[in-house]
Amino acid sequence: MTLSTPVSQVPRVGPAYEKRLKNMGITTARDLLFHFPRTYADFSVITPIAKLTEGNTYCVKGSTLEIQAIRTFKKRMSLITALAQDATGAIKVLWFNQPYLTDALKPKDQVYLAGKVLRDKKGIYLSNPSYEKAAQEEVEKESHSLTHLGRIIPIYPETVGVSSRWLRSMIKMLLAQIGKEIPETLPEQILKERNYPPLGKALWQIHFPDSREAAEQAHKRFSFEELFYILLFIRSERKKIASVKAPAIPFSPELMKKLTGKLPFQLTDGQKKAAWHILKDMEKPRPMNRLLQGDVGSGKTVVAAMAALSAVKAGYQVAFMAPTE
Repeated sequence: MTLSTPVSQVPRVGPAYEKRLKNMGITTARDLLFHFPRTYADFSVITPIAKLTEGNTYCVKGSTLEIQAIRTFKKRMSLITALAQDATGAIKVLWFNQPYLTDALKPKDQVYLAGKVLRDKKGIYLSNPSYEKAAQEEVEKESHSLTHLGRIIPIYPETVGVSSRWLRSMIKMLLAQIGKEIPETLPEQILKERNYPPLGKALWQIHFPDSREAAEQAHKRFSFEELFYILLFIRSERKKIASVKAPAIPFSPELMKKLTGKLPFQLTDGQKKAAWHILKDMEKPRPMNRLLQGDVGSGKTVVAAMAALSAVKAGYQVAFMAPTE
């Protein structure tokens, strides 16, 4: 795969997901990798089960002692109950309407669980927690290969049928396959001066950061890069405009005095300054490229009228567009 690979050719993306992703503006592998998180949830702190208290959200690591499905006929709801245990104690775990969990989780599985602790008549329990099974390397030693829990996890802009959990899995798979092959896009000098991470590392850290600081630095790099490209484009366009010829419109101070003398008001300093820059710019033998900005009633129209009069005086026509009523 490459950055230009259509998402339809990315593993685990069928027609249904392709359509949903297209609605999100994601059509290539690059779009998927550059679909950045909107925020993060910090599940990097693992709390001993014995220290869990009602009303708070925690991430715990333990083994499942038992797991079973219960059908409640009154509410037509399936309940999955489990018991999770670590070295400090055990806690009941409860999921609603997720019957597939009896196949996904088995007794003695090492799992990470993150959810809110609630209380019922029998005591506290973890309510509808997110889960992730620990691979063997996490069982043997602490590792950063986790995707959904046990670390700072990304929360993405979502749509119906495309969850952050699914996006995390897909983006991590893509990063593992093509992350090292993505060419750098910023000059090395800028990376050194601003202490920005290289592109491959920045993509990992913005999606699966080792710390809040690493995520922030990656965000800074991509924000700078976006503005950097805009600036390059603007300078490129200015260079093109400078190479184009245009008629020079002479500036006539006497004509402008005659016009402003017939106005029922005095020009403000801001109007005078804006008009001066525009009229002097029109004297140059190249197209003018300016934006006159001001609040309603600030006098933009009279400045435009001065520029129009100057062009008419030089023997040219003027098109004055008023995109309001």
